[in-house]
Amino acid sequence: MTRRQGISRRSFLAYAAAATAVTLTRTFGQTATPPSEQFRFAKIGCGGMGGGDLNSTVGAGGKLVGMCDVDPKRAEKAYQQYPDVPKFTDYRKMLDKLEKEIDGVVVSTPDHTHAVAALDAMRRGKHVYVQKPLARTFEECQLMLEAKRKYKVVTQMGNQGH
Repeated sequence: MTRRQGISRRSFLAYAAAATAVTLTRTFGQTATPPSEQFRFAKIGCGGMGGGDLNSTVGAGGKLVGMCDVDPKRAEKAYQQYPDVPKFTDYRKMLDKLEKEIDGVVVSTPDHTHAVAALDAMRRGKHVYVQKPLARTFEECQLMLEAKRKYKVVTQMGNQGH
């Protein structure tokens, strides 16, 4: 297998567990070629923990193509770091507009919205990194597992503990 320049999907997700960065490889059990040489991602939730996840993902080689936060004031620091990246207050509108440009989504929103945003991205065929907790209920976990299988996407939950 030939090594590619930049970050692959598998590599991107592997970093997530150790460094809270998302790295996915080009195959991860699939034979499809990734749509880009560099992992392109959209960020949902850019303030607080979201800012750290954003910097880790970019630091691992990901290419930021869209940012969303319902509170632009809270996301101001992240927004200033990436002034040329499109910004949204509704992640659904971001996913609609940038869907063809995104390989994956990093979700670092308040806990009760993790599964909803992740499921929307998964149904669009996007890989996801979701901050903990993954979901609020067992049912949401089941829906995410079903979506992962159905849409053949890679998922990773953040875990900064042991």
